[in-house]
Amino acid sequence: MLNSALQVAVSGLKAAEGRLHTTASNLAALNAISGKKSHLLITDRTYRNLVTPGASTSESGTINPTGYQLGTGVQIVGNYQSFSQGTRIDTGRALDVFIDGDGFFPVILPDGTQSYSRVGNLQVDNTGRLVMPGTGYVLEPSITFPEDTIDIDISATGEVSVTTTGGTQSSIGQLQLTTFLNPSGLKYIGSGMYQKSNASGEPVTGTPGSGRRGGLIQKTHEGSNIQAVDEMVELVQIEKDYNAITKVLKTGEKMWEASNAIA
Repeated sequence: MLNSALQVAVSGLKAAEGRLHTTASNLAALNAISGKKSHLLITDRTYRNLVTPGASTSESGTINPTGYQLGTGVQIVGNYQSFSQGTRIDTGRALDVFIDGDGFFPVILPDGTQSYSRVGNLQVDNTGRLVMPGTGYVLEPSITFPEDTIDIDISATGEVSVTTTGGTQSSIGQLQLTTFLNPSGLKYIGSGMYQKSNASGEPVTGTPGSGRRGGLIQKTHEGSNIQAVDEMVELVQIEKDYNAITKVLKTGEKMWEASNAIA
């Protein structure tokens, strides 16, 4: 019985370690463009039924009103990211785009596979293509800017227009957004990008502002949805929980030594 209690406490320490890692990740992403808050999912393990509730307690058929069940600890079963809207950061930069609502920019990886991102700090590569920052991955559908572009306009519905040195204005492409039935089920691959999974549902792509897709706002981008004060409160609570569980282990160790001495 004592050994099982110590195992329960150890499971609590592992859960606290997972919470600490999650909190550290959230704090690290506090100022990331479109940084998303991670949540850890912890559940209790199966209970041991030493006495089943409602079982007969005697030959006369008396019913036990409560039973006796022992927990076997807790376990980490998963984590997910919250896709609530991040803060809006005005920049005045023509290629910064804020998704005002649901949706992800479709992006093509070098191996041809599809990924999705809410990072709106867009860039232009050396061939004039519109790409993601840091990675240079190309948005889909591909949009290429003329070499003599002097002004860029991106509408709420994703139409990309340019003005060239001769004063000519023209539409050169259309940004699209993709939504998922369960975005929390997306697989995160880093650099603010995600891929679909069996849990996310199939991607539904269309014009910004249509269906469930949000509109676009130019010259601004999405900041993090992580609140520093919430993470600091969680950090304090993790420390308290860790200290309490450590005390359980120390108490159990003393009881174990005492039991062995008596034996």
